[in-house]
Parts: sequence; C-alpha cells; structure tokens
Amino acid sequence: TEGKISFDLGRLSGNKVLFPSTADVYFIVPLRAYELISASDFELELEFDTLDQMASILIRRSPELVRSVRVVPGKVEYVTLKE
Repeated sequence: TEGKISFDLGRLSGNKVLFPSTADVYFIVPLRAYELISASDFELELEFDTLDQMASILIRRSPELVRSVRVVPGKVEYVTLKE
C-alpha cells in the first residue's frame, strides 16, 4: 500500500523562508502496518546550497517497514531573512 504524509518544512528552516514550505513523503508499506506509520516515524533535514539558493530535502530516518521512500519536491527554493 502506498502512503503519503505531508510535512511543514518551516520548523527546519531557521531564518529562511522556503518555497514551497511543505513537502510530501511517499512510501510503500504492508497493508497490515499502514495504520502504524506516522509523521514522527520520519526525520527530514534540509541541506542548503548558497550558490543557487536551493535546499535539498533529505530523509534521515524512516521506519524499517517502509520501502521506496521518496520526497516531493526533492528541492525547495529559499530566501534568507536579515536579522
């Protein structure tokens, strides 16, 4: 069964504004385990590239039961706010 969980990336961005500010994680999981999977089972991280003002979205942790994990979009644009 394919599952999808949406994530607000704002908590990962610090003093940066992201475009878009959300990402979807898609995954395959056995039907019997579908209800056991939640957003807290995944850990996402942003890797900022200062040259092109893009941030890659990396999946640092996912449940052992899930397969074919992918994040959409894989990259987001960002603007750094001045303090």
